[in-house]
This record gives sequence, structure tokens and C-alpha cells, in this order.
Amino acid sequence: SKLGLLPSDQQQFVEAFLVARGNIKEVEKELSISYPTVRKKLDEVIDTLGYAPHTERREQLEILEAIEHGEMSPQEGIAAMKTLGNTRDKSEGD
Repeated sequence: SKLGLLPSDQQQFVEAFLVARGNIKEVEKELSISYPTVRKKLDEVIDTLGYAPHTERREQLEILEAIEHGEMSPQEGIAAMKTLGNTRDKSEGD
């Protein structure tokens, strides 16, 4: 299994993500981290496993779905969207 190749911190994150059944809001609470940090860690795991990262558009849709399902407040959604923009801007500068 590729999961065994993950560093221990990523394995712990995956475990928390699975226990939360993929509910990012629950992962936030369990690990005491923000929504954008959960998304970043999830993207890092996906990248480490060798799978293509999500596009920014998909991430925006996931944020909107989280707001719609009450997993995130509109204010948290705005902050998450801004973080996506900042991440894109930094990667374009590399």
C-alpha cells in the first residue's frame, strides 16, 4: 500500500481524515487546524501518493459545498478562497 510510504505526520493526518469520514470540519476540530490547512495537508498527501493535485476550480467548488452543507461558515469560506488565491500567486512566482 502506498499509505505505508507516507511520513508519519501524513499518516496521522490520513487517519484523522478517515475517522472524520472525510468531513473537513471534523478534521479541523480534531487536529485544531484551519480549513485551508486541512485542504493543504490533504493536497500534500495526494501529491506524496503520486496522484494529480486538485485544480483551483475544484477546490473552490469544495469550499462552496462545505458552506452549503453547513460544514463551514461563509466567513470561513471567504478566508479559504483568499488562501487559494494566495497559494496560486506564490506558485506562479516560483
